[in-house]
Amino acid sequence: MRNRILLLLAAALSLGLILVAATVVQRLPQGAPGSASGQVAGPPAASATSEYPQTLDRIPGGWTALATQTDEQGEIEIAVTPLDLQEGAASIDFEISLNTHSVDLSMDLAEFATLLTDNGLELAAVGWDGSSGGHHVSGVLSFALTVEQARQLAKADEIRLILRDVGAPERVFRWQN
Repeated sequence: MRNRILLLLAAALSLGLILVAATVVQRLPQGAPGSASGQVAGPPAASATSEYPQTLDRIPGGWTALATQTDEQGEIEIAVTPLDLQEGAASIDFEISLNTHSVDLSMDLAEFATLLTDNGLELAAVGWDGSSGGHHVSGVLSFALTVEQARQLAKADEIRLILRDVGAPERVFRWQN
């Protein structure tokens, strides 16, 4: 009886190990060592039919975390922090906060924003998700990128965000690579 119990325990343990090994092999990515194909996997190919890709080669090339800049012209203080400057982004986004104690900030900031580079790229903002109204407003300002625009941005040495007619004729926020 004791031998039969030991035999059943050994069989159950062996079956458990086999199931665990099979699960691990199934979870290996296609092309990984030990997977069925034996080929080395590369990055997924970008869709040739999409104007706005899921991933891009580089955005922007060599750019690192960029510092927040502040402009205190007129009655509105504006702080801008670049976001999403990593590889694979299909847009350039800026976190923006506007503060004042004298004017109402009811506006769609995208209507007043332009992104320029030193190599000729010029983009109009496509979205502003900030709150509307009040004296303290913050949100994200977005610029969409096509594949070609992303390539041009990757070669730029300078990015400029220009806000026109937001409490001052023009505010320029500049970051250099």
